[in-house]
Amino acid sequence: MHTKLLKSQKNEVFSAIGDAGLDPSEFEWSEVKTKWKGNGVEPIQQLTHRPTGYYFAFDRYQISANPRSLPSNLAAAEMDHERMNTWHGVLKAVSVWALIVRREYLEPDLWELSQSDKKLVVTQISDLDNTGFTAEEQQRLASSIKELREFLLASATQTDTQRKFIEARLQHLEEASGRLGRKDWITLAMGTLTNIVVGVSLAPEAARELLRVAGALLGWVVGSVHLIP
Repeated sequence: MHTKLLKSQKNEVFSAIGDAGLDPSEFEWSEVKTKWKGNGVEPIQQLTHRPTGYYFAFDRYQISANPRSLPSNLAAAEMDHERMNTWHGVLKAVSVWALIVRREYLEPDLWELSQSDKKLVVTQISDLDNTGFTAEEQQRLASSIKELREFLLASATQTDTQRKFIEARLQHLEEASGRLGRKDWITLAMGTLTNIVVGVSLAPEAARELLRVAGALLGWVVGSVHLIP
């Protein structure tokens, strides 16, 4: 197997990355050492996803392709794809790897979000009673939720199903202001935001931005609130 990929092969890799729903501009090519003994010193080509550091190494074993990639489907460890005698097999492995990268890159960090939720809920909630909202406060909440809805629906990349999900969750939140006390409502609000993050698969940066905007729009319920350090 040749060490360097043909331009046409790189273009097929480009297409596989795009088909997986990733941005090819976030990847870069480099040359690294072969892992397998007996291959000599000539470097092999590697494609790395810059935001995560995950990579696909187009390694070889003597005359056969023997690619490696990080992560594997089940662990944050390098995966040996074993020997392959066709480019089709290598390209298929690239496609599988790209889907794993997309999953791990776009998967929200629920542990991090739970800490952000906690920051919102406990910042001043210990001093907050659970009295109901006045009619004026309910109107203010409705206005804040409308702005939050507009922010969330501004993206043209959302599917109709995702947009309906967002609408339904925020509608439920708005209606709850007429029956829940403020302490219970703010807890529901943060649960709703977490559900939206997971339900529409927001990227980590988008999730943080959502929490920042929500803090600015809804923080008045409990006073000065900072969602993100």
